[in-house]
Amino acid sequence: ERYFNPATQMILDKEDTSDPAQCATVFHHFAIFADHQYHAIANSPDVLRWRVYVARKTEEVKAREEEVQRAPASSIQRKGLEHNLSKARHELRLDQVRIKDSTDARDKFLLLAANNYSECLAHSDIFDSESIIRLCSLWLANFERPDVCSDFQAVLQRVASHKFIFLAHQLAARLSPPTSSRKP
Repeated sequence: ERYFNPATQMILDKEDTSDPAQCATVFHHFAIFADHQYHAIANSPDVLRWRVYVARKTEEVKAREEEVQRAPASSIQRKGLEHNLSKARHELRLDQVRIKDSTDARDKFLLLAANNYSECLAHSDIFDSESIIRLCSLWLANFERPDVCSDFQAVLQRVASHKFIFLAHQLAARLSPPTSSRKP
């Protein structure tokens, strides 16, 4: 990202003098990179493992809290239980931070990919056949997420409507509400 952002910013700043095909190429390369990063994070087994850890650790914290409540106040046993509870809470927080960091990175790369695909499509026609499919794939895969829906609205408005034509049937099928079946 630190290598692509200066290049894309330079293109956007000097858009009037840049070759559209070269601009689209830079945006396309950045989009492909961000897309791969998004999918690597989204499909990472680590996230699933951390979610399991969080669920288990949450149950452990609840059980330890109950043990502490049952132990006599100011006893050595209670101090040991409180220490174990504190340790379990700390481990839970660490796992929650790992999940949040992973989710934040996933969402960042999703929006970088979408933005750069749309910039690529807005600057030139040379990557239309691939970029529009990848952009729509990202959009539809995250269609139910209200937290990214408004970002995709801005991204999609940047792309000329004629570039969606060959996907019209698939998009209409996906975006239309299901029809109710009629009984004779």
